[in-house]
Amino acid sequence: MNVLLPVDASEASVKAVRFAARFLAGRSEDVGITLMHVAESIPDFLLAGRAGGEAGEIYSKVVEDWEQEHKSTGEALLERHRKSLVDAGLPPA
Repeated sequence: MNVLLPVDASEASVKAVRFAARFLAGRSEDVGITLMHVAESIPDFLLAGRAGGEAGEIYSKVVEDWEQEHKSTGEALLERHRKSLVDAGLPPA
């Protein structure tokens, strides 16, 4: 059995992970769980504001920082949920 479990930082996601762990406990041999998190996209006003020179450098830095922050946050979120599943007895992926 393969389960796709979309998660975010909400309490509802924490409850969904706990439910999945309880529901799938004891089936660790034939269970695959894929955690999925979708990062917030860069706001359109930032994408539309491309300019050259110093403003372009600042723009590029803002976009780079935005992407890195959301990537790091998402990866940490997925790791916390993955750890919850492993702590509940499901096999690590």
